[in-house]
Amino acid sequence: MLTPLRDSFLFVFLNDHSEGRFIDKAKSGIILTNNDLDSQHMYARWGKVLVVGPEVTDFEKGAIVLIEQGRWTQGFKYDSVQIWKSDQRQVCAIGDDESVAYQYR
Repeated sequence: MLTPLRDSFLFVFLNDHSEGRFIDKAKSGIILTNNDLDSQHMYARWGKVLVVGPEVTDFEKGAIVLIEQGRWTQGFKYDSVQIWKSDQRQVCAIGDDESVAYQYR
């Protein structure tokens, strides 16, 4: 089991991704193809929290969080799941459920 240190947390992105790029989809599942791939780094992204460090106080495991643009580590695989790390200071919103990932589209 992985345990992040201090105020960091491990998460998976709600948006699909491939080769370091996000695949944006509408709520219906339709892939949005007119996205400028070079500007993807300019957007905050939604993630689902897998585990939190001992100093995380604003959310817990299972929370849906909006993470500031680019404020996450390079992903790594653990038990065949792609995982990223960020810290509590980079979270700018907490969602009710996974549907928030598609409400702004």
